[in-house]
Amino acid sequence: DEGEEQGNCVASYAHRVKDGRTFIYRVLSPQRATLSIIRKEAGSDWEIGELETKFNTEVSSETEELVQSWLDRHQAIL
Repeated sequence: DEGEEQGNCVASYAHRVKDGRTFIYRVLSPQRATLSIIRKEAGSDWEIGELETKFNTEVSSETEELVQSWLDRHQAIL
């Protein structure tokens, strides 16, 4: 549903999600976007893989900063 709504190929990441290497999130604010987070190579922390609005266009700096802040705060529970 996310891929159809946003015009992206997020459905092709299903195997990565199943393997636990990637999580996909729907970002609703401050702008609508699709977020993938991936496990860093050297540890158990996560980082933004992709963060894009409809049709894979760039998000605003405000959205990127807010998502990064959320990810930093929640590393321990991911």
